[in-house]
Amino acid sequence: MNSAPLTVGPLIVAAFAASRTKYHDIYKRWIAASWRTGSKIPGSMAMASIQRIGEVDLICRSLEDELLQQPPTPGEMDFRDNYLMMFGDVWIGSAYAISFALKSRGLLRKAVSSTNWLKTCVLCESSLKNTKYRRIES
Repeated sequence: MNSAPLTVGPLIVAAFAASRTKYHDIYKRWIAASWRTGSKIPGSMAMASIQRIGEVDLICRSLEDELLQQPPTPGEMDFRDNYLMMFGDVWIGSAYAISFALKSRGLLRKAVSSTNWLKTCVLCESSLKNTKYRRIES
């Protein structure tokens, strides 16, 4: 019996697809936000970048839910929290970069200053590092 070697790509694609399905309404909001915001910078990759951080957000939410519903048992080698931190770092950096680009073009709403946005990012990062896996709702 020949078994095909396990490949990473299909597993990653499946994880993102499962997260989009689980959080379909939030996914649609990310798509709408990417269109509203990205369309203001013609010729840029803002729309695609916002959709990407939206998908990273969904992966983080899925991992948070799994950790809350099925926490690791004492002594278990469980790296989900590590991967949640990795994706969280990507989300924070990407969100900051997008915010910086919007602010530098004068497109960031006055109600959402870059300072407030950065504070929100830091709060999210702190939430991801909280060992109790408590999510800050937006």
